[in-house]
Formats: sequence, structure tokens, C-alpha cells
Amino acid sequence: MLNLSVKEIEKILYFVKYVVVDIDDKKKKEAIDDLDKKYEETLKKLEEAYEEEIKNCDKE
Repeated sequence: MLNLSVKEIEKILYFVKYVVVDIDDKKKKEAIDDLDKKYEETLKKLEEAYEEEIKNCDKE
């Protein structure tokens, strides 16, 4: 009928499971806020580690 093999149809059906058709804006905002918080925390830790390394280099 569609001239598609069973394997090709299976690939299409597998892909369709992951197509986004609706976005929950509240959850999206929560996820972005969480990522921003983790980013800021990681950046702060890296800056502190960098400053510590600079201090150690100055001592040598």
C-alpha cells in the first residue's frame, strides 16, 4: 500500500514516540531555572578553584 517495508514502518513508529507535540511551560521554566542555578553554583566553584590556584602559583 505505502510501498514501505515492515522495518521502515517500525523506524517511523519508534521515532514518533519522541516527537514533542505539547510543552508544559511551567515544567520548562522549572527546568531552566534549575539549570541556571546549577550553572551559577558550578561557575562559583570553578572561580574559587581558579583563585586558589593563582594564590598557590604566587607562593612558588
